[in-house]
Order: sequence, then C-alpha cells, then structure tokens
Amino acid sequence: MGSGRADATGLPVSLAGFPFNPAAFTLPAGGRYGNAGRNTIPGAASVVLNAAVGRSFALDDSRRSVELRLESSNTLNTMNVTRIGTTINASNYGLPLGTGAMRTMQASLRLRF
Repeated sequence: MGSGRADATGLPVSLAGFPFNPAAFTLPAGGRYGNAGRNTIPGAASVVLNAAVGRSFALDDSRRSVELRLESSNTLNTMNVTRIGTTINASNYGLPLGTGAMRTMQASLRLRF
C-alpha cells in the first residue's frame, strides 16, 4: 500500500512542534483509493542565514594589496528537515528522514599585484 493515497480523518494536518499530524491520515478500506488530496502535507519550515565578510589591505605601493575574506553557510547552524516519512504503515511514518547541510566556513587570502 506504500504508493496508494491515504484517507483523511478530518483532524487538522498541522501540529505544533511536528512536521505534520500523523493522526490526520489513515489507510483506506481494502480495494478503495484514499480521499486525501495531493500535496496535503506541508513542508517543514527552513531557516538558513549565510554571511560573508571581506577586507582589503594596501601594501607599501598602491599597486599591491592583500585581501582577506571569510564566508559561512548556515551561520546559525539551524537544523532544516528536508524529507519526512509519509508512508502510513512504515516504521518511520511522521518522522524526519533527512536534514540540510550543517554550518560550513571558508577563509581565503588573496595577494593582488
């Protein structure tokens, strides 16, 4: 039944603190196609903040300089759920299955001449 459509129970789909309310769906009776609409389960919220800081320093003459740049992806290191288990009879039903990338930082130093 993994690829079949579920029956909506009438309970609210949204549930505070969870990606969705697992009790809002149930298996349809045998030989019946479920009545839950397509794309009924909303995706989890995603918060990502990227940041970059750069500075250029002039050397003795005006032609040469050194540049320092620091970059960060997912600076706040927030966990973002990317996949949720939506197969009703599966052991992972209603649980997060995947997350986005964790914080990464990069520094670069460049000599211009």
